[in-house]
Amino acid sequence: MSDWAAGRVRYLEWQAHHERAAPFYERLGHRGQPCPQPEYPTFILDLGPR
Repeated sequence: MSDWAAGRVRYLEWQAHHERAAPFYERLGHRGQPCPQPEYPTFILDLGPR
């Protein structure tokens, strides 16, 4: 996903359920940020300049 998006967008942002999906992204090295729905932390990936 990161390779595909790198040539198309600057940022990727997504929410993941804190028990079901977030641990997967955390194992990949991403860290979720709090959002208005605490069960769904927001993950942001900065892909650098386009």
